[in-house]
Amino acid sequence: MPKGAPASYETLCQPPTVTRLAPTGAACYGEAMPTVQEKLETLIAKVRSLPEARQEAAVEALEEITEEPYQLSGEELAVLKLALEEARHDDNLTDAEADELLNKPWA
Repeated sequence: MPKGAPASYETLCQPPTVTRLAPTGAACYGEAMPTVQEKLETLIAKVRSLPEARQEAAVEALEEITEEPYQLSGEELAVLKLALEEARHDDNLTDAEADELLNKPWA
């Protein structure tokens, strides 16, 4: 098309090219969105520049995300079921009893 010439109807009515879908499912036009791997690399680089305490917090969070869920043992499950049953029947301590128990010196 010559410089300054009006765009043709076909050119104006063509939808823009979708390069990628955003995580929300919305279409993204123009520059491609970063991949998950690219996002991870960017975040890791940012974490490396943080103070050590914040780096440790990031490591703990990542470890928690990547670990398998904890499986209760049969004994732990039994204790939990009993506690839930007691809570359903309102067999709980009063606030005063809980305060007394929590503030009691350990022998």
